[in-house]
Amino acid sequence: MASWNVYRPLVKPEVSTEGLAKVIRRCIWIIGIATTLLALQIKSVYALWFLCSDFVYVILFPQLVTALFDKKANYYGAVAGFLVSLILRIGGGDSILGIPQLIPYPMVDDAGVVLFPSKTLAMVSGLITIMIVSRLTQKQCPASQLV
Repeated sequence: MASWNVYRPLVKPEVSTEGLAKVIRRCIWIIGIATTLLALQIKSVYALWFLCSDFVYVILFPQLVTALFDKKANYYGAVAGFLVSLILRIGGGDSILGIPQLIPYPMVDDAGVVLFPSKTLAMVSGLITIMIVSRLTQKQCPASQLV
């Protein structure tokens, strides 16, 4: 999917079938190694499930909603929304991955637990970013219909 949806349209539109196959093989290795390292670092299946569902909610949900219901959503908006969601989510820190909190969200209790709904903020920010950037870049990248 990364080679077909990202590499081919954005990096090298004139890529040959053989070149695309090489990119797919490299992506399989990179994703396989990354997921293996992630699975070895996380000690609990529940924690891994929770982390994956969290990333789906924060990063992929805005993409799905705008792809299905926003006729003006385009590539630029999708990439911008993805980056905004990812930065706000990772900036909130993650105890499972050992990432410290980089963005000082409010409502932190005495034990250091963030009570602020930072994940929902990241999701809504990504959704709004997709809609705004898509409308601002309609001339450079017109929206295409799902087939």
